[in-house]
Amino acid sequence: MSKSVAPFKGISLPATTDLVSGLRTLTNEKPTQGGMPLLRLVDGEWVYGADNIQVEEASVWAVHPGSFQHGYCAWDDGVLVGEVMVPVSQPRPSHSELPAVPCQWQEQMSVLLACTSGEDKGTTVLYKNSSLGGRNAITELAQKILAQAEKDPSKLVPLVTLGVGNYKHKKYGKVYTPSFDVTSFAAIDASSAEDAEPVEPKKAARKTAKPAVEEAPVRTRRARR
Repeated sequence: MSKSVAPFKGISLPATTDLVSGLRTLTNEKPTQGGMPLLRLVDGEWVYGADNIQVEEASVWAVHPGSFQHGYCAWDDGVLVGEVMVPVSQPRPSHSELPAVPCQWQEQMSVLLACTSGEDKGTTVLYKNSSLGGRNAITELAQKILAQAEKDPSKLVPLVTLGVGNYKHKKYGKVYTPSFDVTSFAAIDASSAEDAEPVEPKKAARKTAKPAVEEAPVRTRRARR
């Protein structure tokens, strides 16, 4: 049994009113932390870190509701040349505030997740994405937290499994899209999964998305024990 359902060490939860205000700002936006392992969807598989470790299938991840950020990133020939991110409790910086870069700035969103089960248990990762599909997934997650805040503000930590959808693009062929499938909600200091509040599963049509403009890494498979 996990000692903590939401192992977010050193990251406090903001006041519910501030949290709700920030998440509402994020969900109303229309899509058009350095050193932490990055969570990514590569060729239809979830991986994280510099070694592209495969996420264990069906593993459960806790999302820190106070970690949502929005801002901009700039990629030039597959190289990140600029990034400006702020908490969703603050307005997204205006384009006039962004430094000059040799390419266009793109909207980006991010959120922290921590694994609570299996081989990845205790691992904290940052998911950030500038693609429409990635931002839609983060926005939908924020909307679910907002709905939970109205129902039970004492349990605002979503426990999710990492989902994958896809659609056929005329130019790029099969394009994979991410999803964070919420199974339950827990308090930030929950001591076990038994303290989590289950979410009634429901089927929903998956939205399509454009592929992310990112450098595609070479996948490294996890050494199974």
